[in-house]
Amino acid sequence: MDLSDEQIQVILKRYEKGKEYRRVYYGNKYKNDEKYRIYIRDYNKERYENKKRILNLERGKSQEECDKIRAMGLCKYYSKTDRQEIFKNKYKSESELI
Repeated sequence: MDLSDEQIQVILKRYEKGKEYRRVYYGNKYKNDEKYRIYIRDYNKERYENKKRILNLERGKSQEECDKIRAMGLCKYYSKTDRQEIFKNKYKSESELI
């Protein structure tokens, strides 16, 4: 499939326009929408704790110890943001480990 230079330029301009739109849209959304900010922070914290758990398993710690470390990290995060009830509802098995 050969594309002419004009077609390539149209595709590149469309890509740049979409990229700029997403940059502005999500930049403003993150700055102004508190619910979205909390969602993204929770999502990133959970991913961080999951990666840390995998690293601890690779380093030779036991499964139970890694799960407890993950649960304590999540609990500490939700306690710091004054949302202990959300932690207990969302992570029932982790709250039982603590």
